[in-house]
Amino acid sequence: MQTLRLKRALFGAILLGGVSMIPWLSANAQLNENTNNESRGSSNSFTITINSTHGIQTSASRTPDFSVETYGNMVIGAGSTSIQENKDGSSGYMTSGGGEGVGQTVGVSGMQRVNFGEGTRYEVKIIPKTDAEICPASAVNCIIPDIGNANASSTGTTSTSITVNSTESSFVNTFVRNFAAN
Repeated sequence: MQTLRLKRALFGAILLGGVSMIPWLSANAQLNENTNNESRGSSNSFTITINSTHGIQTSASRTPDFSVETYGNMVIGAGSTSIQENKDGSSGYMTSGGGEGVGQTVGVSGMQRVNFGEGTRYEVKIIPKTDAEICPASAVNCIIPDIGNANASSTGTTSTSITVNSTESSFVNTFVRNFAAN
């Protein structure tokens, strides 16, 4: 009898405390969370680049019935100059809109004078191969093309360029999160 009274007292204390430890009694919970995050930003960049280059470029393409060799040798002679200047106080601007851009620089310049020295030369050799070179005796299922094709180039180049680049960007980032459970 005393054990029964203790069980009833414990049961009453649990129910009065608001905690249900008995599985057939339901418990209610509520969760609400609201998050609103907004970020804004922008960036601007303005770049002036001066570039002077000189060099040799070779290229070749061919069908198997041709042999192609390209060669270039550039000797820079005495009195050659390459000057790029970005003086103190250099400035520039660029505006764009309506499909066109307008820009101007002040205090920026590039100049190149290249005197090609003795020994500068460019060579291209295109030589057709003989049938025996195309299809050696040991080759199986070898076909000699009816019409072959080959082209090649070897060139010396010098160039100076001033590039003005302006980039403007902005962004808005919004993040919204809502949770509700009853």
